[in-house]
Order: sequence, then C-alpha cells, then structure tokens
Amino acid sequence: PFSGSMAAPATASYALAAAAKTAAFHLYIDAMGVRRVNPGFLAYCSVDTAVVTGGAYLIFDAELYDYGNNYNGEKKEWVDGFGRFVLGEKWISHHGHHGQESTRGLIASEAKDHPILRGIHDGDIWGPTDVYGVRLPLPGDSQPLVMGQVLEGMTADSKPVDGNDAKKNAPMMPVAWVKTYGVEGGPRGRVFTTTMGSSTDMASEGVRRMLVNACAWAVGLEKNISEKSVVDVVGTFVPTPFGFNGAQKGLKPADMK
Repeated sequence: PFSGSMAAPATASYALAAAAKTAAFHLYIDAMGVRRVNPGFLAYCSVDTAVVTGGAYLIFDAELYDYGNNYNGEKKEWVDGFGRFVLGEKWISHHGHHGQESTRGLIASEAKDHPILRGIHDGDIWGPTDVYGVRLPLPGDSQPLVMGQVLEGMTADSKPVDGNDAKKNAPMMPVAWVKTYGVEGGPRGRVFTTTMGSSTDMASEGVRRMLVNACAWAVGLEKNISEKSVVDVVGTFVPTPFGFNGAQKGLKPADMK
C-alpha cells in the first residue's frame, strides 16, 4: 500500500495512475526516480489517455528518455519511444564528465524572446549536473531554449573546459527546449523538457525561474509570466547530492513543514 513516503516502493506508482491518466498537466521531476519506481508507471499513466488528449508535459532531469526503446511496431515515429517522439529526445549519453563538469546555461540566440526565458540571462542558470548528449537537430518543431556550456569544475564560477575537452562546447548541447506533439485523432500538446532539475540544481535561482515560467507556458498562461516573478525558496532547502541510494527513507511531505 502507498505509505505517503517520498521514497515510495514500486507498488506506489499505481496509486497515482488514475489521476495521471486524465490530467491535463503532467510534471515529472528527477524522472530517473520515476523510472526506477516502476517501468509501468509512464506506460499506464501517460502514453495512454494523456497523449491522445494532448496533455501538457514538463520533464525535469530527463532520465525519462529511456521509456519505449524496445518499440518494434508499425509506427515509425515511435521507433525511439516516448522520449524522442513526445519529449524530443531519449537518453543518449553524459556529454560532460558526470560529477566533475558542471553546467552553465546560455540562452539560445533564436530563443531570447521566448516567454519561458523572461527574467533569465546568460549564466543565471547553473547546476552541478553535467550536460547530457542529444542528437542534433532535435526532431519536429523542437526549439532549443538554453544551451549547456560544459565547465571544468563543480562551481558556478568555473571556466569552460579547454584543451582536448573544448570540443564538448562546439557545438553546445541544448539543456532545455520546447516542442509540441500529437497522435492521430488527438490535439497537439505542449512539452517543456530540460536535462537539468536534480535537487542540487534547484539551488540556482535561474533554474527555478526557468521551471516556474515553463509551468505557466505549458498551460497557455505565458502572458502572465513576469520577469520579476518571485521564485524564492520557501523555508530551508538543503538538497542531497545526486547519486544512488542517497534518499532519506521514510520522509514524508509533512516532515518538510
């Protein structure tokens, strides 16, 4: 049974399924955790009713790309699974050196006026997670918003990698993008995907602002996005570093008050 724990067992995934199937707005944070809770969660909750009805998707820390890699049906657009078709890409690689090379976000030149980027400038987005590799160009109408500059260290003031590693920034990989998706017989839905979004990334005001703005954009409220929206952390926030088996077991939302 579902205990309410923030590190719930595999059986907990289906406790959320009925609501997720019909939701107009789907938010997955640190999707690696969702994947490891239960592989059936995404298939049951999302690739069913939500995709057909064009629900909005926001994907943070997009390990979720792994879903559907083994598809061998007739629809060629699904060959690379839910990740490539709906989100814009599936898991490909660590482009930066995991745990050693952090990420600085630079605004994509053609996206400087996008509403998700209001109040955000080059360097405002930073995170200790590394840049992920994607296949360029991204599919369909995908529009890169933020490019990931690979840094040589794990602090926001680290310099870009140089020497033999300078090629990691030539070209830079997008770390945030938007697109739309649709299936036969259904309307098109909006998608925002970022490969950033681990708990430690949330310490960056620029990352938080991007994610808050993306929530408004995904449901068509971009006119309400302000450059000065308050994205302050509520209460005390001491994120645990990324890694395996690092979650505090038994912790519940009520414990965060």
